Amino acid sequence: MKMFIKRILLITSIFSLSCFSNLFAGGSFILDDIKPLLDQAPQVKAYLFSTLDFDACGSADRIGNNVNPRLGGARVGPYCINARPKGSKSGNIFEICINTDIDFRDKKGKSCELDKAYSFKEKFLSVEIKPLK
Repeated sequence: MKMFIKRILLITSIFSLSCFSNLFAGGSFILDDIKPLLDQAPQVKAYLFSTLDFDACGSADRIGNNVNPRLGGARVGPYCINARPKGSKSGNIFEICINTDIDFRDKKGKSCELDKAYSFKEKFLSVEIKPLK
């Protein structure tokens, strides 16, 4: 029975993701995915990781296949993840969002619009710390 419920949930989540027609849809990421972005701001990274314990994964935007099939499914900022004070036994009390500037690039590596892009680079912009309600 448990396996049947898991399969139904998986099928439902896959179907719901395929129904998005926006530029960006939701997607998950693991904590290690955002560490290179935070390397661009080493003092911010050091502060965050010395004061907070993070969940293993969070959510980010995903580029829609309908907008750019070459980059469809790629995750882009903001990257949001729940956290709590270092060593805290209580549940998550913060949502931490890593904001980025996204530079879409054409075949020649020049900046372009998303629909013409073949790659992109993200630059760290800021961190938002929001209390969870």
